[in-house]
Amino acid sequence: MSHHRGVRATRFPFSPEQIEHLNSFVPTFEAEVRRVDPDFLGNSKQLSDWKRETAKSIMNHSLFQDLPDSNTRSAWDSAIRQ
Repeated sequence: MSHHRGVRATRFPFSPEQIEHLNSFVPTFEAEVRRVDPDFLGNSKQLSDWKRETAKSIMNHSLFQDLPDSNTRSAWDSAIRQ
């Protein structure tokens, strides 16, 4: 199994600029995981809260204001948190 770092292709058609913006959060996300869940046990409320707040911030960025109508804003938010 290969390890994938960054945004993967999904049914959510992110632009190259959006993917670059999303990928810019990967190092911070990895540091947050190591800080709150160093044993990678999963289901960390702190990490879930961080992802929720970060996704909200991302969704408010100008790059994410005009997302295609193929999915709801809530679905896009969920995709970002993934």
